[in-house]
Amino acid sequence: MKRIIWVLIIVFILMNVVAIFHAYKFTHFAEQKVEKTKDAKTLTPGQKITTLLVGVSNPRPENKAFPTGDYETIKLSSNREIECWSIKVENPKGTIIVFHGFSGEKSS
Repeated sequence: MKRIIWVLIIVFILMNVVAIFHAYKFTHFAEQKVEKTKDAKTLTPGQKITTLLVGVSNPRPENKAFPTGDYETIKLSSNREIECWSIKVENPKGTIIVFHGFSGEKSS
């Protein structure tokens, strides 16, 4: 019975370590230039196991396009610098704030 309890405790700890790796990878961009993790269908079995254990590689996205009209770049200071675009239009009826999805960039 003691052996089963120890095995369960070890499995619980290992699962939490894996969860910590995944949480960190989902909330932090890779610092060095790494390739983004490909679709699971194209990964080898070894790459799939590595991804399951340590999480996805998520490099900082870069803008692929810029606004065609006039815009202003605004930099907000937080724990990191956040860059935003302000695009003014004639006779505005309100303000729209658009947020990109996970691992997206503002040009998309």
